[in-house]
Amino acid sequence: MKLSMPQQIGQLLGDSSILGSLKIGEQAAELAKKQEERERTFIRAVEDLKMPKPPTVEKGKPAKVKKDISFAPEHMITKIDLSGFFTSCSRISIRQLLDGIEMLPCLRSLSLRNNGINDDFEKEILSIFDNKKIVAIDLSKNQMGSKLGLQIGKAIKDCTHI
Repeated sequence: MKLSMPQQIGQLLGDSSILGSLKIGEQAAELAKKQEERERTFIRAVEDLKMPKPPTVEKGKPAKVKKDISFAPEHMITKIDLSGFFTSCSRISIRQLLDGIEMLPCLRSLSLRNNGINDDFEKEILSIFDNKKIVAIDLSKNQMGSKLGLQIGKAIKDCTHI
């Protein structure tokens, strides 16, 4: 006895006029992928970058920093665009991103557009401007108030690399 499964939507529904080009399994996988992309959070996006981790520091001992640059893919990243995670951006996720950025020698551009960043992110956002290798920062479409805006203006004025 041989069983056969329907391979197209029309076969499944018993309507030969429906000629779905994707097989049912492929459609389910594509739908799952689209749903996963919608549910993606800022912290998950940062984790998915798989940036190198800074060295861990033991209490009372200085960190051992390796200065060698390898030609690993993460060392070649020049731009990171994490825009549009309006509801899921947190201070912890921004801190994790900033820790990883320190280990990316070729990074020049960072976009954190439309992430709901407000004055509560002051310390994290201002620390971006201390990173001399970043020459372009996009913080547009966030919810920063005049207090943080003034501090960013001062940071830009004092920076020679941006």
